[in-house]
Amino acid sequence: EAIASGINFFAVARMNEAAVLRNAGIKSPILLFDDSRSYGADKYIDLDIRASVNSMEDAEYFSASAAACGEKLKVHIKVDTGMGRLGFLADGLTSMSGESPLSEKIKKISQLPNIEIEGIYSHFANADTKDKTHAMQQLAMFKKLAEELNTLPGIKPLLHIANSAAVMEIPDSHFDMVRPGIILYGLY
Repeated sequence: EAIASGINFFAVARMNEAAVLRNAGIKSPILLFDDSRSYGADKYIDLDIRASVNSMEDAEYFSASAAACGEKLKVHIKVDTGMGRLGFLADGLTSMSGESPLSEKIKKISQLPNIEIEGIYSHFANADTKDKTHAMQQLAMFKKLAEELNTLPGIKPLLHIANSAAVMEIPDSHFDMVRPGIILYGLY
């Protein structure tokens, strides 16, 4: 149904969900949100799954693991703009001047062998609340990162932050992709 509706990229929380989609014949790209180092690059490459990179250690692990397979692994870098769960801290993205340390880290990851940065994403902590102050602060940080990335040669990832609430209520957050979740089940 999703493909018939025009969906061309999927995201899942667990590796078994990605495997179910692949086994059902879904050929579209799939991003795994889970703490991805539970699996080697071989599992991602075999199933053509994108890994989430939450730290420099993740990036180095996947680079080495993909090198052992003789392949490149597509990854999406997770940025913690305020969810407080996983991802690179958005240090320096609150000031409007200068390049953030995060941009430097992304630059270093882009230079690792056997890693291709396909996307960079964050997740709203509370875009579903009436008061959008925190969500707008998160969006401002993500926009600043997007501006910084535009100045880095060779780094042009897909950007995504919009969850269900943001799909409906924060159109400025739609960037290159959106990630409707609970609204797919008809829930607000």
